[in-house]
Amino acid sequence: MHTQALEGVTPVVTAAEVASWLGIEEDDALIPMLSKSATSAAIEYLGMELISRSRRLTYRAWPTTGTDTSPSLSRRNDCLKREIELPYSHTATTITTALFFNEAETPHLLSGKPFTFYLDTIPPFDEEQLAVLVEYETGYASIDDVPDQIKQAVLSMVAFMYEHRGTCDANEAMSKSGALDLLLTYKTDLVVF
Repeated sequence: MHTQALEGVTPVVTAAEVASWLGIEEDDALIPMLSKSATSAAIEYLGMELISRSRRLTYRAWPTTGTDTSPSLSRRNDCLKREIELPYSHTATTITTALFFNEAETPHLLSGKPFTFYLDTIPPFDEEQLAVLVEYETGYASIDDVPDQIKQAVLSMVAFMYEHRGTCDANEAMSKSGALDLLLTYKTDLVVF
């Protein structure tokens, strides 16, 4: 599986909000760079897009579930998936292109975090072509729809990176600024025992 964003990241905080938070001038050249870096870190940690953007999902071979281990270890116990998750999806997901072995098909979209699509039938195999190519758009419609707690986390990361510029990265800023705690409730793959 390979997934990629087809557009650049849009910061979830404005330059005015960052400048006010840091007590600096709005035209500081670091604001856009740090805002994008902090937003990207939040997207990666949460596993979901924040501001709506296009993504592409590809599989070279059809995805399976179960194990396809060596017969000497255990018998093969895998099957082809009919439900495939769309990474980074969570709200207002729209599939723009869906090709399965270069055949266009309209999958059934199931809501959830992440969104999943379901195929009634699996198309005939062709090893020479990509098994799955799906382009979709996902994320909040605008900056105003992003929860305040996520914006607060991004502002905290920006402030930490601004104060420690040159000595830290976004992931370090996430853990040391307190942003991690703010983002935790929005994490899509949270496991509780």
